[in-house]
Amino acid sequence: MIKVDLLKNLSFFKNFKENTVIINENDEMGNQMYIVLEGKATAYRNFGKPDQSTLLELNPGDFFGEMTLFLNKPLAATVVAQSPLKVLEITRNNVYKFFENDPGATYLLIQALCLRLENPVEKELLPEAKPESKPEVKPEAKPEKKPEAAPSQDPVSNLFPSGHKHYALPEFAFKEDLIRVEVMTCPICGNKFSAPQVRTVLLRTLSIDYDMRRRYDGIDVTHYLAATCPKCLFSAIADKFSDASKNNAAQVLEATAPYRKELNLSDEKLDVDAIFARLYLAIVCMPICYANSIMFIARLWINISWLYRDCGDEEMERYAMEQALKSYLNAYTTVTLDKKTEQTICMIAGELSYKLGEENEGKKLLFAAKTNREGAALISNLAEDRLMEIKALEAKKPAN
Repeated sequence: MIKVDLLKNLSFFKNFKENTVIINENDEMGNQMYIVLEGKATAYRNFGKPDQSTLLELNPGDFFGEMTLFLNKPLAATVVAQSPLKVLEITRNNVYKFFENDPGATYLLIQALCLRLENPVEKELLPEAKPESKPEVKPEAKPEKKPEAAPSQDPVSNLFPSGHKHYALPEFAFKEDLIRVEVMTCPICGNKFSAPQVRTVLLRTLSIDYDMRRRYDGIDVTHYLAATCPKCLFSAIADKFSDASKNNAAQVLEATAPYRKELNLSDEKLDVDAIFARLYLAIVCMPICYANSIMFIARLWINISWLYRDCGDEEMERYAMEQALKSYLNAYTTVTLDKKTEQTICMIAGELSYKLGEENEGKKLLFAAKTNREGAALISNLAEDRLMEIKALEAKKPAN
């Protein structure tokens, strides 16, 4: 990024209206580059096609088109103005004048070009970059077919607990329009990377399990809960990723160091091993960078239990449920909670307790969720349904 204030006195300005295509990857050659001064633009691959993908968001100080200007390379992306856009245009006709008249700005441009060459994410705009692949999620198996865990093998990484195996996810009808690609900046190492994110406004709830797992039409949000920097492996719940404290960056890098040689978590990789790795890395990182992280850890463990359930590994599902229950009960007894959060914890912990054999404790917690008058009616009704179901199940048990 170039400091825009230092370019204000230059005269090679150009303005574009919102939604204007500035450069097009279909063009064989260009002869100019641009530095954004005001407004925003977006770089796309395969713009306007079914497999369109976002490469980078461009803000004041960012630049594009440099490979066509300096190396006569074909254009590698389509850049579209997302708002009224003011740019500094450097062409083959004025580039020497630019260098002669403003050596300070020239230095900044060369510095920014060198930084881009070092940054593997921004290389996406170079012609040599490989086409961006859409996040791949395999479709869900039919309910009557229970997936089976793969045969026991060496774990993918020492990151995973004993008993973790290689898995295959069941298939389901995945809808690509529920995913957007977002450029994120790692708060620990400063690396920029693109990551698939759920477009939550488009989600349609199909059902809610008793452990508060929401089932959505066309997507499993468990697969996208955690975001991970592919460079330093800092990981966190995606919507909390940028909130991490930088004060303990050295401690995070030390904690993730053992896994950087074992794991290759490219930003688009979304197989089941990568999903598990992101979740487990978040459990490692979040206590270091977030105050009162116990609720985040509980959320990660319950999601891990769901993932093991989908993979058909009942032993590891139980292990993750035990960790989730421990974390939720810890939060329930040590953290000051609002009534709605307290009700949610009672619902989840009650269901986990009952499933893990603590039946009386489970029923007490479910009853607390049901009778929480300041909580959500939906959860009260869910708890009531579960208690009635448990009562019916117990009525069928033979008397001692």
